Amino acid sequence: LPNWLTAIEGDLAMRYVMADTSAESNLAPTLALKLDFASGLTLRGSFTTSNRFPTPRMSRRIGTGLDAGTGVRYAQINDPLRQETYDVEERIVINPDLRSESAITQTVGLVFERGDKNRFRTSLDFFDTRKSNEIVGFGPSELINLESFFPDRVERAASVQSDPGAVGRVTTIRAGSFNLASRHSQNWQLTFDYLHAEVLGGTLDFRSRLVYFQKFDREIFEGESVIDEIREPSGSAGGLLEYRATFGGGWSNRHLGVGIDGQYFHSRRLPVKQWFAQGARTIDPFWQFDAYLQADLGHWFLPEDSRLGLRGQLRVDNILNQAYPFYASEESGSGVQPYGDWRGRTFSLSLTAEF
Repeated sequence: LPNWLTAIEGDLAMRYVMADTSAESNLAPTLALKLDFASGLTLRGSFTTSNRFPTPRMSRRIGTGLDAGTGVRYAQINDPLRQETYDVEERIVINPDLRSESAITQTVGLVFERGDKNRFRTSLDFFDTRKSNEIVGFGPSELINLESFFPDRVERAASVQSDPGAVGRVTTIRAGSFNLASRHSQNWQLTFDYLHAEVLGGTLDFRSRLVYFQKFDREIFEGESVIDEIREPSGSAGGLLEYRATFGGGWSNRHLGVGIDGQYFHSRRLPVKQWFAQGARTIDPFWQFDAYLQADLGHWFLPEDSRLGLRGQLRVDNILNQAYPFYASEESGSGVQPYGDWRGRTFSLSLTAEF
């Protein structure tokens, strides 16, 4: 290799699935390539294909589907046509006609790394995914937003003259798994890591990761218009955020360690049908911070020649006790968008013994 190029690595893999039906027999190749330059820069890329087949679990009722003591399973919905919130009967419907899902993912990225004892590393990767016949599970909240696409899955009572919007209440929603025509998504991932090996007798490190979705387009049925699920969502991709990030830092030596972790969840745009119940077009952003203290307790409580080990950690999650943002259409009916432990600030103490 020339002096400016230190290594070339490649991977080629092919997975072949044999079945007694042509619908399930398939070949899925994967190719990856990585170039390491003397400057500390690395160029990497991949081309991956995959096939996902419906499992028996996707085509049958899971459990009894009943709430204890009632014989019927209910779910709370925000009905956009009536601008009301109420409970409806939810039924899990078998879909024996699910087809296999196929996907192609292409990636390209750069990595820059310098140092050994004091190390700096950053990477930027781009992901492009195309899917056909994507298998998704839709519950009451998704189907009420997509009623125009799946009118046979939302059953309404006959309307009366006094009904808002001239439509009756929803009585039953038939949830289940479906094949969507296509999906094309693109996202970027940026990471940053820094480690300093000699700080007050220990190691100091910082880390962060940012994910940005540039595109998430879906076609519900073939021939229908493509939906931008990030900027003008239909409700078929609940929980999709344009930005999200994790970050943190810590210090540790042989006997003691302290650190803090953080998470950021960007505001999420809502389908038009949810604007009235929400009183806004978005769910507010959310920040969370966690902290921990860990120690080698054996250093203080066990003899020096002991073969036993004892470690402890005290952790506080959501240390600022931040309240989750309001979300009127959250499936559980809690009225908030939970991004973690719904209890808010939590304390945990763990002890680990080795012998």
